[in-house]
Amino acid sequence: MAHTENVFKTIFHGIPDPITIVRRCDDGAFRFEMGNRTAYECGFFEESFVGQTAHQLFPPDIASSVEAYFRDAADTRGTVVFTGHIATKKGMFLGELSYIPIFEGDVCTKLIVIAKDITEKKLRERQLEESEQRYKSLFDHNPDAVFSIDREGRFVSANRRASEITGLDKDKLIGTVFARLAHPDDVPIAYERFHAVLSGEVGDIQIRVASDMVESGYMTMKITTMPVYVDGVIVGMFGIAKDVTEMLKAQRELEESEQRYKSLFEHNPDGVYTLDMEGRFVHFNQVLPGILGFPAAELPGKSFVPFVHPDDLSATMEHYGAALSGEVREYEVRARNRRFPAQDKYFAIKNIPIYINGEIQGVFGIAKNITAWKKTQKDLIDSEERHRRLIELSPDPIVVYGKHRMLYWNRAATICFRNAGEDAFADCLVQDLIPASDSRSTGLVERINDASEILEAEEVVLKRLDGTTFHAEVVGTRLEYDGHPASLLIVRDISKRKKSEQMVEYLAYHDALTGLPNRVRFYRLVEDSLASPCGALFFIDLDRFKLVNDTLGHRAGDLLLNEVSRRLQSVENGLFSRQGGDEFTAYFPGADRAEAKRTAYALLALLAEPYVVDGHELYVTPSIGISLYPGDSAEVETLIQQADAALYEAKESGGNTYMFFSADTEKRNAWKLSLGNELRKALANGDLFLNYQAKYDIRAMRIVGVEALVRWKHREQGIIPPDRFIPFAEETGLIMQIGDWVLRAACAQAKTWLDAGYAIPVSVNVSVRQFLQRTFVEQIDAALLDTGLDPNYLNLEITESVPLSDLQSVIEKLNRVKALGVTISLDDFGTGYSSLNYIRQLPFDFVKIDKSFIQNMHQDAFHLSIVRSVVSIAHLLGKKVVAEGVETLEHLELLIQSGCDEAQGYHLSRPLDTDAFERLLFSANNL
Repeated sequence: MAHTENVFKTIFHGIPDPITIVRRCDDGAFRFEMGNRTAYECGFFEESFVGQTAHQLFPPDIASSVEAYFRDAADTRGTVVFTGHIATKKGMFLGELSYIPIFEGDVCTKLIVIAKDITEKKLRERQLEESEQRYKSLFDHNPDAVFSIDREGRFVSANRRASEITGLDKDKLIGTVFARLAHPDDVPIAYERFHAVLSGEVGDIQIRVASDMVESGYMTMKITTMPVYVDGVIVGMFGIAKDVTEMLKAQRELEESEQRYKSLFEHNPDGVYTLDMEGRFVHFNQVLPGILGFPAAELPGKSFVPFVHPDDLSATMEHYGAALSGEVREYEVRARNRRFPAQDKYFAIKNIPIYINGEIQGVFGIAKNITAWKKTQKDLIDSEERHRRLIELSPDPIVVYGKHRMLYWNRAATICFRNAGEDAFADCLVQDLIPASDSRSTGLVERINDASEILEAEEVVLKRLDGTTFHAEVVGTRLEYDGHPASLLIVRDISKRKKSEQMVEYLAYHDALTGLPNRVRFYRLVEDSLASPCGALFFIDLDRFKLVNDTLGHRAGDLLLNEVSRRLQSVENGLFSRQGGDEFTAYFPGADRAEAKRTAYALLALLAEPYVVDGHELYVTPSIGISLYPGDSAEVETLIQQADAALYEAKESGGNTYMFFSADTEKRNAWKLSLGNELRKALANGDLFLNYQAKYDIRAMRIVGVEALVRWKHREQGIIPPDRFIPFAEETGLIMQIGDWVLRAACAQAKTWLDAGYAIPVSVNVSVRQFLQRTFVEQIDAALLDTGLDPNYLNLEITESVPLSDLQSVIEKLNRVKALGVTISLDDFGTGYSSLNYIRQLPFDFVKIDKSFIQNMHQDAFHLSIVRSVVSIAHLLGKKVVAEGVETLEHLELLIQSGCDEAQGYHLSRPLDTDAFERLLFSANNL
C-alpha cells in the first residue's frame, strides 16, 4: 500500500501541468487539500490554501464562480471545463481548468483540478484563422477562376470568377462534373491531366471551357492544376484558370514555367503583393521586384509611392484609400522601374481589401503588365453593359440594323448623321443613307439587310438625314440583338482623309510654292504632247535672283517667284513647271524654231518688266535655253538636259538673252564637266601650287608684303590660268576646299620665311562663299594654330561683293577676325556696289583700289580723281591704300603723287614661284 502511494505521489508531482486536489466535506463545503509540485512552483497553489474554502481565499465574485464549478463537477458526475484568464503570483495567463470528480461509491468525495496554459495554443489558432481569412479574400476576389475537384471529377468549391465564366451559379456549379464544361475535343486531354494530378503531378493545361461571355461559346483557359492532400492522401485537384482567349498571341513568346503556377500567390505571372495600412510592401511574389527594378531584399517596408509616375500618383492614392475603405478597385497606372527610369510601363492594377476578423488590415494587389496592349485598347469586356458603354463612347458612329430598321445608334452616329430626333433615325432604312447615284449602294444594302455576312472595310458615299453626303468607311459584322439577327455597322467619316489624299496627290505633282506642275508632272505632260509634229522646250533661270534673297530675304524671293509664275501662266499654248529654286521649264507644242524665237523674245520682255515686292521695285531679267523637238532629240529627258545646257551658255553670255542648243553647246558642257572632274583630282593629287606677287612701299621701293596666288599645273595641258578654273570653282563650290588649301599653304610658307628671317606678311584672297561660312573665323584660327604663324603676318583680302544687306553681322564677323590679330584688306574696291561710306563703317586695315581705275587714270581725269579721293578719305580714317595693276612707270608716278601707300603689278613684279620671290626679296630689300 505504501509502495502504491509512493508511485502515486511520484506521478502526481511529475505531471508538468498544475494540479490541485479539493476535498468535499460532510457539510458540503469544498476545501483545498493539496497541490502538485508544478502548482506550487507557478503559484497556482500555496501552503496556506490547505483546508481553506474558495470564499476564504478569493474575492466574492471569483469565489462564487469557483464554487459553482466545484458543484457542477460533483453533481453532474462528469468533467467540467472552464477557459479564461487565470491570475497567479507569477502573473496572468490564458488557461483551461478541468474539474474531474472522484467518487467513493455514489458519493463525490474529491475533485481533481488540472490547469493547462493554452496561451500559445490560442495564439496559433487565431493566427490560423487570420491566415484562412486572408487567403479566403484572395480566393473569393481573385481575377482568375479558382476551384477544387474531388476524385470523381466533381466541383467541390469555386470562386466568383468561375461562376462568371461558366454562367452557372455557385450552387449549380458545385457537384457538376468538370468534363461537361470542357469542349468535346478537349475532354481527353482534360481527363489525362486530371488523372496525372491524382497521381501527384503538378502542371498546366490549356483547354476550351463553355462560357456565355464570348460569342463563340467557348473561352480558352490556361489552368494550373495541383493535387489536394489531406493527411498525406490525394483527395482531389486544385485549379487556377486564367482566361487567355485574347492574350494567346501576345504571350506566345513568354516562357511558361511550372513554378509560375506552383501557388496562387508566389507563382502568379503578374505582380502580386500586399500592402499594410501605410502603403508599405509586406509580401510580394517573385515577379514584382523585376517590375519595379528594385532588390527583393530591400522591398519589404518600402512605400509604393516612389514607384508610381508623378502624374498618376493622385489617382492612385485615391484608389488605394478606397480599398482601405472596403472597395475593390481596378485602374491603370504607369509604374517606374528604378533600373530603367525612362521606361515607364503601363499596368492594370486590382486593389482588394484584406479583412481579418472583420476589419481591414491592408490591401492585396495584382499588377498586370498591359504595355503591349495599351495602343490597341483590346480590353476584355465582361458584360453587355460594358459593351454598350464602350460603343456609346466610341468616336466612330456605330449602329445596329435589323428587322429593316435602326435598333441602336450611339452618340457619334447621332452627330454624324445629324439625327434631329429619335423618331427620324428609328424609322430610317439603310437604303435611305446611301445615295442612289453610288453604283456600289445596291450590293451594300443587300449585304446589310442579309445580316449574315461580315462586311470587310468598304469605302462608300453616305447620305445624312439633312441630305448632305460624306465619304465613309463601313465595317460590319453579324450579331444577335434582342434574340434576332442583326448587322452591327461601324462607320468612319473619312472625308478629311480623302481630302488629304487629294492634297497629297496634288502636292506629288505640283510645286508647293507656285502651284505649277513639278518636274515629274511636267515630264508626263510633255510626253503626252509629243504627239505634235514639233515643239520647243524652254529652260528659264532668273539672273541675279540670289541677290534678292541675300538682300531682301527669302520671303521676298518667294513672292518674286510667285509673280514670275503668274506671268508665265499668262502665256498661251505653253506647259509650265517649276524645276526648283529660280528655275522654270516650259514646253510649247507645235512650235518650230521661228515660233520658239518669237516666244523667247516675248518671255524676255514679259519677265524683265519691273516687279513690286514688299514695297520694293525689283528688276529681274531671265536667261533662256531652248531645245527643239524632234530636231535636237525625241526624248523628254534629253530635251530638258539640252535646254539646260543652252541656258548655261545664255548665262555665260551675260544673261537677259536666249540660246538654242547646238552640238557645240554639248561639247562645251562636256569640257566643263571634264574640267570639274580634273579640278577635283588636282586638289586631291597636289597639282595646285602658289605663286607670290610682291607688294611695294612705293616711296621706299621696298617689298612690304606678298599676295599668294593659286595656279594649276595640269598633268597633260600644262599651266591652266586662274580665270579658267576659279569661276568654275566658285560655281560648283570647290572654291571652299581650294580656299582652305590656299590659306594653309600660304600660312605655312610665311612661317618658313619668318623662321628664315624674312618678316613678310602674306595676303590671301577670300571668296564670298568662304566668308559666309558659319565656321569662317574658326577655320582662320585653326590654320594659324596648325602652321604656327604669328597672326600679324597674315592679311585677308575680302572682296567688296560680300553681301552687305546685314551690315551689322558682316562687321561683327570682321571684328572677330581682327581679334585674332589678322589684318584685313577691302579688295577690288570700286567694282561692286559699295561706297566710300563702307571704308568708314567696315573695320578694314587696307583698301585695294581695283586695277580698272589704275590702268585708265593717266588717260581719264575722272578715274584719277576717284583714286585721289579714296586715298584721301582712307588716310583720314587711318587706313592704308594699295593699288593693283600698276603696269607702267606713269602709273607708279601718279600713285606717288596721289599719296598712295603700296602697290603691286607687272611694272613692279610679276607673280613668281617661291625661289624666284626669295631672290627678288633679297635683292630688293638689300637683305
